[in-house]
Amino acid sequence: MRALLPAGVIAFVLVAGGCNGSDGPGDVRNAALLQTCGPTDGPAVTLFLTEQPASAEWPERPYSAITVYRDIAGVAGKRFDVSATSGSVGQGFVCPETGDCETASSASVTFGQLASDSTIAAEFRVSLAGNEIVRGSARARYHPLSQLCG
Repeated sequence: MRALLPAGVIAFVLVAGGCNGSDGPGDVRNAALLQTCGPTDGPAVTLFLTEQPASAEWPERPYSAITVYRDIAGVAGKRFDVSATSGSVGQGFVCPETGDCETASSASVTFGQLASDSTIAAEFRVSLAGNEIVRGSARARYHPLSQLCG
């Protein structure tokens, strides 16, 4: 259910070659960080955690995701903790193969610095109310697009 996310995938994309580890629901093997728009048309990035190969497009279900309401420069080298009540920072969610997406009870993501080879590291964790957890790490490649928010 895309209604849980900021509108439209635009501007920048980071695509991971894969995750180094995971536990909990699903088999997270790939990650992609897409620049999206925040709730007030400001910049945001969404880290998609998926079983499918990483791509520069919205993933097929099932997937988990963490959205942070900052642009790529605003997330590099920083950690973000989000929950259902952290509306000004971002949100986490899990979208199963069928049914509605579920807002995560908590999620966190730590981004490394953008490297000279256009890659960035991300460590992530997404928790559901039922104590199910998806966590791991990924090295993502940065791919710019041409659209802007607003």
